[in-house]
Amino acid sequence: TEINDGYDTLEWVANITGSNGKVGMYGFSYQGMTQLYSAISLHPALKTICPGMIAYDLYTDWAYENGAFCYQLNLGWAIQLAAETARLKQDLSAYKMLYLASRSLPIYDLPIALEETLRKYCPSNFYFQWLNHDQNDDYWHKLSPKTYFKNVDLPMLHIGGWFDTYLRGTFNLYQEMAKKSQFQQSLIIGVWSHLPWGNTLGNRYYTPEANNNINEVQIAWFNKYLKGIYNDKFNNKN
Repeated sequence: TEINDGYDTLEWVANITGSNGKVGMYGFSYQGMTQLYSAISLHPALKTICPGMIAYDLYTDWAYENGAFCYQLNLGWAIQLAAETARLKQDLSAYKMLYLASRSLPIYDLPIALEETLRKYCPSNFYFQWLNHDQNDDYWHKLSPKTYFKNVDLPMLHIGGWFDTYLRGTFNLYQEMAKKSQFQQSLIIGVWSHLPWGNTLGNRYYTPEANNNINEVQIAWFNKYLKGIYNDKFNNKN
């Protein structure tokens, strides 16, 4: 229900005391996805978004890559969500099993006890749904932001990482928006993985210039598009 929830959230934020009625959104990964779904709602208060490390097409950009199921990423996320659900429901034995599994993901197959626990606590069992729908299934069409983005046009600051597993989604959205949009589309890609963002990746060290400065860049972006304040980073109206 992200589209409807996004509209309701924008309506609430735009009418908070002290708001100028102009709203921007930021966040990465699934919080980047919720920006896209909120933009689809076409709420007039939404003036700009800064989607980071997202999927434009849910099948090709997120769940699968070149037709191969993204096993480690999808299983890791499913176990993470299931563990938190078990914790909130105070099922400590299930939480411990899921937590330990998250630290050492099974390589070939899920142990029966883990699969049963995952089916019980993974919200909506998306992991197993993703395994059971092929690329041509209407399931993906209904869920993908790309399906509903025809009428969306906003200034967008697209954020990606060269080592992020979802970089193709960031590229795909940026390229489509750059072709059709009447507004500014900017793309920033750092030497980052999905997490963490910084100037080190594994045992490789990059210069201090590779550190994450996205917060400052986003503030400058929002100053421009929500307050009309132009600055060195975005100092023109284009």
